Amino acid sequence: MFATNIELSLLAESDTWYSDGNFSLAPEFFIQLYVIRVQKKSVFVTAIYCKCEKLKKPHYDKWVFLSFVSVDSTHRILQKISLETIYKEDSEFRKYCGMIDSLAFLPLDKVLDGLTRLKENIPPHAENLLFYFYYYYVNGTYRLVGTASFLRLRKIPSIFPPSTWNVHELTLKDRHHTNNTTEGWNNRFSKLCCHKHPTIWNLIKKIKRKFLK
Repeated sequence: MFATNIELSLLAESDTWYSDGNFSLAPEFFIQLYVIRVQKKSVFVTAIYCKCEKLKKPHYDKWVFLSFVSVDSTHRILQKISLETIYKEDSEFRKYCGMIDSLAFLPLDKVLDGLTRLKENIPPHAENLLFYFYYYYVNGTYRLVGTASFLRLRKIPSIFPPSTWNVHELTLKDRHHTNNTTEGWNNRFSKLCCHKHPTIWNLIKKIKRKFLK
């Protein structure tokens, strides 16, 4: 992990952190380069560079501070459950996907009401999409645990509950509710490194150059 005292001070003063990972910038023996950025007036500053060795959910629980539902995430779900072709060909299905994305803009205590409305007006082919969203982004699911003679259901919390992706308050306050600035920085830093998976020494050199700017 790389940071300076100045950047750590900015991190401590900021009430919003913007984070993103880049797999192609990871040196050998590492999974990705993960950065956390903060906004100082109108300027965004990269406060921490972290080379991650593992990619497990407990690690992300410590690092992900801004999560959101977007068209990109919906597309990934559609690809995973083989609905991408229907999305391209069916305009009503595309509109319904947009309504799922729009749940992020409802007041947090109204998200379940909005989801109920979507369940009541579900179009053909959308059941798997809505159930996937419900289990992973809202309610969680259940798992059988115990022995053969005594089985019971254990509630498994959703991976990304509404409190992590709801942007209602951020929108009202005209605050950022995506990490596009961090993704843009990743693209620029990739060009600075010139090629994928730089050596650890070359990566450190580029990081130090960014700190000195």
